[in-house]
Amino acid sequence: MFTEAKRNQSARIISDWFTLNNKPNLAFGTFQKAEADAPQALNDPEFMAAYGLCEAAAENGDKTRALGLLEKAAAAKIVRPEVYRTLSRLLLDDILKNKGKDYKLSETEYREVLAPLETAMQQPQPNPQTYLQLMNLADHAGTKPTKEFVEKIAKDCGTLLPHNFPLLDKLVPWLKNYGYSELASGLLEKTEKCPLSDLEVKHLQRLRASLTDKVAQ
Repeated sequence: MFTEAKRNQSARIISDWFTLNNKPNLAFGTFQKAEADAPQALNDPEFMAAYGLCEAAAENGDKTRALGLLEKAAAAKIVRPEVYRTLSRLLLDDILKNKGKDYKLSETEYREVLAPLETAMQQPQPNPQTYLQLMNLADHAGTKPTKEFVEKIAKDCGTLLPHNFPLLDKLVPWLKNYGYSELASGLLEKTEKCPLSDLEVKHLQRLRASLTDKVAQ
């Protein structure tokens, strides 16, 4: 038996359709109208999560407000990895906006930005974007990433995403540049065991060869 969708539910359905069709501003506008029509919708963590994601993506969205919505959704332990990835990205962007793009994070700042990514890693559907953000975060840290941190990324990617060449194209040189070529080599060994097309075999060979090149100074 069908039931009528509540305002918070219908807004999410409509905005999801706009998002899938690459219309982030229309998706955001849907939530703005829903909030105006039914302010109580903001009591729904799912609504807050979707609204925050749309506000973060929209050209005219308020990133500070998006951050607040996503923090509330995260506090409600919403199961949606993109919430935590976007929350981490907004936290880092806010720090770098205020302190400069080349600023190195303090230990406290680093932990604050890392925490949402750790939550994203624990949720379903591994996504390469999580690991790309972890790499970017490490690049902004005040110290070289620990071997434990790097090993965790290499192990997860080798187990969960060994066939994702766009990720490997970023991860292999990143590992090498930090002095962890042996981890990159082990990662590529796992990729080699995957079913690969002829083009992917050649791609893999290029990545292997890159590990023997000198690191640019």
